Amino acid sequence: MELLHIIDDLPNQVKEGVRLASGIKLENPSSLNNIIICGMGGSGFPGDVVKSLLFDSKISITTIKGYKLPGFVNSSTLVLVNSYSGDTEETISAYRDALKRNAKIVVLTSGGKLKIFVDQDNQKHKIPLILIPKGLPPRNAIGYFVFAILGSLQNKALKNKAKEIVEQIENKLPVIYTSQRLEGVALIWKQAFNENANIFSFYNVFPELNHEEIMAFKNPRQDLFFIFIRDEKDNPQINKRIDLTKELLKKTGMKSIELRLTDISLMVKTFVAIYIGDLVSYYLAKKYDVDPLNTDLIKDFKKRL
Repeated sequence: MELLHIIDDLPNQVKEGVRLASGIKLENPSSLNNIIICGMGGSGFPGDVVKSLLFDSKISITTIKGYKLPGFVNSSTLVLVNSYSGDTEETISAYRDALKRNAKIVVLTSGGKLKIFVDQDNQKHKIPLILIPKGLPPRNAIGYFVFAILGSLQNKALKNKAKEIVEQIENKLPVIYTSQRLEGVALIWKQAFNENANIFSFYNVFPELNHEEIMAFKNPRQDLFFIFIRDEKDNPQINKRIDLTKELLKKTGMKSIELRLTDISLMVKTFVAIYIGDLVSYYLAKKYDVDPLNTDLIKDFKKRL
């Protein structure tokens, strides 16, 4: 394959990298204290990129380019093992070290000895394996690696947030509040609650809700639960209104939770918020023993028209 074609294919690598990570499930992800990313040469660069991208992460991220892992690695460590060829001796050694330390492991490779070892070790352990397409120079597979890694970590973080919301809104009626520019997100959350979990839900937007709906706070109902979806780059007055509204709710004894969106791109923030909303409605449906794909009432209604 010609190098220019490989370079031009980076957007597809990004898309495919996210898809490759979509099925990765980590056991007890809330117990993670730190993250190690192993890799040499072209398979080591992705670790450096991810570490830079997640510079503000509250979980420590360390890149290792060698045979052995740091002494602090244990069962609360996630070790991401990167080897495009699957034959890099340093990375294979680090993988073995991670197994001995009982760390949580995700392996990213196109095959080689590393895949063989993972297949063998999976008879005793559950080791998620992300297979990167073959036939590329390792340095030019960075899109696959970076976004598969980010996808794995993002899945963990977003699913944890969704489950956190579900634990608080179970048996409550969710009310979604957000800014006007994220109204589409709030509407999608409402519809997901309706169709996936088969429950009532309502939404409203700032600043309009401060001109009438807050009067209903004088007659609080304990079965309501408020979800604030906040974009930190919203108008400062909108963010001030959110803070004041949350204070009013707290005084009434009604509960709320906040989903804070911090990504640079509004498009990314929008789809992250939609994804979390879908997860919340899905997990809630499972708690209520509801089939989230069943829309029989809607279909029956349409037939009667």
